[in-house]
Amino acid sequence: ALGKGKTAFRSFRIIENPISDVLIVEIFSEKMGHSVVQFFNVCGQEVLSPIALSPIANDQRINLPIDLKSGMYFVKLISTKGIYSQRFIVK
Repeated sequence: ALGKGKTAFRSFRIIENPISDVLIVEIFSEKMGHSVVQFFNVCGQEVLSPIALSPIANDQRINLPIDLKSGMYFVKLISTKGIYSQRFIVK
């Protein structure tokens, strides 16, 4: 399921939604180990290769260049602290 999972994140949000070619994700968290970001369409199919992130020590803003057709998608962040997903729209 792509819904919100149990998480230790204080906050995870997408800046400027809808987006055009760069997805900006803000993560407000305390120590988080290695993480992976995945992208899915509304049917639950993975649409981009997963992106591995370095360990996050404090709050962080991540710019993720993406190349997707217009439509609705989900970004899923998986880390040692939990799983969290959020919807975004590509113009």
